Amino acid sequence: MATLSKEINHTPLNYFTLAPSIHKSAQGCKHTVCGKIIPMIKLDHNTFLDAFFQKLNKVKIDVSRYEMDHLGYQASSDEDYDQLKQELQKEGDFLDENLVGGRRVGLFMLKQPLLYKKYSINALELIAPKEEQVCPSALDHAEFIIDEDFESFTQKYPNLAWDKSKMDQPMFPMVSLKLDDNMQVKFHYKSVFEIAKEKLSKIII
Repeated sequence: MATLSKEINHTPLNYFTLAPSIHKSAQGCKHTVCGKIIPMIKLDHNTFLDAFFQKLNKVKIDVSRYEMDHLGYQASSDEDYDQLKQELQKEGDFLDENLVGGRRVGLFMLKQPLLYKKYSINALELIAPKEEQVCPSALDHAEFIIDEDFESFTQKYPNLAWDKSKMDQPMFPMVSLKLDDNMQVKFHYKSVFEIAKEKLSKIII
């Protein structure tokens, strides 16, 4: 029987470095030299989360009692996604891949958790760009698990421009908020590992 969970080495990890990637397409390339080897990409989650929480505090969303489930990394192109997928498999276990909104989303269980203040983050999403999307290759969101329904949660912050378009989707309901052009916060009910395990159990049955 296939299994999802594997033993994780809980050695603290401040960041890890992804090997050079080669971009053959100009689509989505914003800060790279397309067609050439770019410098190593450092997954500096500390810098990202410092900026993330500054923006979250600015809109006064309180996440102090919620678990940070995972971080999301936005690839700048399909080629970038393929290269990063290979490199991330050296840093963790590749658990699942789905088509979401016409783009690939991969899920990794990291061998070493990313530590930030009180948070220990074992999951990373890798996201391919949508068609004609122009975006940097970088961390772009953090997701939290909440213990109340979406309406009651979002009503605490009625003046914010919540995206509720996915809160009724069957597989992975969520609400989200853009903090800037390339940064979002998302909220959902279950861990991505739990959802992946449920999907796997249905396949096995």
